[in-house]
Amino acid sequence: MEQQTKGSAEQREAVADEDVIGMANGVILHELGHALVDLYDLPVTGKEEDAVDQLSVLLLTAGDEEHTAYAVSTVNALSGLARAELAGRLPAEAYADEHSLDAQRFYNQVCWLFGSDPGTFASVVQVPENPDGVLPVDRAQGCEAEYDQLNSSWSTLLQPYLKIG
Repeated sequence: MEQQTKGSAEQREAVADEDVIGMANGVILHELGHALVDLYDLPVTGKEEDAVDQLSVLLLTAGDEEHTAYAVSTVNALSGLARAELAGRLPAEAYADEHSLDAQRFYNQVCWLFGSDPGTFASVVQVPENPDGVLPVDRAQGCEAEYDQLNSSWSTLLQPYLKIG
């Protein structure tokens, strides 16, 4: 999933700049999710952190290609955190944190990204023809339904507060 680091220094810098913009958008939308939950007293079952991760990915993938690229940047940032987490032992406090483990957040967001457009993001699925894919095929099989469910759930929660036209 990670973007290529090849090309001229200017090209690599432009990619890095876009990644920073993308990650910032992902973080801002994640925090917007917290604000919406608090402001409108939206019900959340499960971890609020996971729910607002869903909203962030949903909002980024519901837009144009540029915003979808921002979702990819956010997932790529989590990839680095997840790799570091998986490489070492975690302290007990990590399991008690209000956030899911970075590796879990990474795989969830890869799944939702894939589920938003399986054709575009087919390369994330690990299959014999694509051993470099990061998402196990067993998880990928349910990602479209998972994305549809989070889309439906957030649409239902936010519908009373949306003004159309």
